[in-house]
Amino acid sequence: MVILLAPAALGALAVALLQEASISQALLFALVSALAAFGGWALGRELDPDDQSAAFVALVLAV
Repeated sequence: MVILLAPAALGALAVALLQEASISQALLFALVSALAAFGGWALGRELDPDDQSAAFVALVLAV
């Protein structure tokens, strides 16, 4: 799961930089996106602990 947070953060960083945000704003956007992805994954695990695929779908949708 942690491996998937890095691409999510890098993707968010790239999107922010393409929108001509400053470096600090882009890094903040990447951090918030990674935290949102983790939150989606954690919520998915809490709602259905027996089905791990639901947590990963929530991770993708959170980004």
